[in-house]
Amino acid sequence: MSRRRLLPEKNFPGYAYLPGKHPHPVCDPLGHSYQSDPVTVVAVEESLSSNGFRWGIDLFNHGYYWEAHEAWEPLWHAAKQSIQHRLSSRD
Repeated sequence: MSRRRLLPEKNFPGYAYLPGKHPHPVCDPLGHSYQSDPVTVVAVEESLSSNGFRWGIDLFNHGYYWEAHEAWEPLWHAAKQSIQHRLSSRD
C-alpha cells in the first residue's frame, strides 16, 4: 500500500541516494540534483507548515532518506533561532 503524498505535484528523484551505489546527488554531474536550484530559506514560524517540510515527509515516507534530510536541513537551521521550534525538531 502506498502512502498518501502531501505534495503529489512534485516528482521524486530518479533514485534514492545510497553511498557507493549511486552518484552523489549534488556533487556528481550524474547526480539527480546536480546544479539544482538552491533550497528556499523559510522563516522559523513557517517551517513546520512549509512545502519544504511536507516535501521532506513525502521523501522520507517513500524511502528517499538522504533527500529528506536535505529537504529538512534548512528548517533545522531556522529552528536554531527559536528554542520553541528547536524542542519540536531534530535538536
